[in-house]
Amino acid sequence: MGKKKSATTDSEPDLQEFNGFKVLPVVIAKNCRHYLYFKKHEARTSTTDDRSLFVINLPADTTDSHLHSLFKEYGQVEQVIYPGMQLKMDDNRSKLKKRPWKKAKKKEEEEEQQVEKLRRILESGASAHVVFKTEDGLQRVLDMPHHERKWKPETKQQTMGLKRYMREYNMARPDHNVLQQEVNAFMLKFQASEYEKEREAKERMNKMDDDGFTVVTRVKKGISSAAVPEQRPKKKMGDLVDFYRFQTRQKKENELLLLRKRFEEDKQKIEQQKQARRFKPY
Repeated sequence: MGKKKSATTDSEPDLQEFNGFKVLPVVIAKNCRHYLYFKKHEARTSTTDDRSLFVINLPADTTDSHLHSLFKEYGQVEQVIYPGMQLKMDDNRSKLKKRPWKKAKKKEEEEEQQVEKLRRILESGASAHVVFKTEDGLQRVLDMPHHERKWKPETKQQTMGLKRYMREYNMARPDHNVLQQEVNAFMLKFQASEYEKEREAKERMNKMDDDGFTVVTRVKKGISSAAVPEQRPKKKMGDLVDFYRFQTRQKKENELLLLRKRFEEDKQKIEQQKQARRFKPY
């Protein structure tokens, strides 16, 4: 086997630096050059400080294989961590004990992986942490010389552009038969859980406890009455009467107009009785 190519040579200059970052030019397409910026990642909480490379200004269609092929000449990449992702620890490095909720979470993640997903699209100027197998691999990348590197196109990945949005449209609208199967499976699971709750409620009914007391419960429609909280009707607040000063003033004016109207009506009745000679005041 041949020897590995050295990281630096006398004929090739080192990468330029800008504000603490190494500037890595990459040819994406014909007459299209893109610049990546990277430096050694330094964080107090991470366990891979000595093997992690911080890269920014990644293209939108960046994948793990892009970064693997870009740095494979100088070091073997172990993992690529994008924003929002968690670091995957090996079993011999992890010191945390396994818990039941972690097993359930791992099962959910495996089920999600089986479902077809769209290809990840990064935001403009996105960043990532590239973790190498060894510290020497990271150091060789930091000392890599300046020469033209090509951004290899992906052939096995999903296509971008209009075809990707068409795939997203079709995935959001599953086949009727597939949707019906999912609904039936969910309803069977729901009914099984309801039957299990009803069975447990019947077992607890009129069962004697350790102190010799029997708790009497009433079961209605498969659910114990003790489990159903009492619902009290909410009091409705009526309209606020005479809350404002103008309401009180207007009410008094209306009462005064009503009294005047009745007084005039009584006067007319008295006049009519006088004319008919039926008015007897005493």
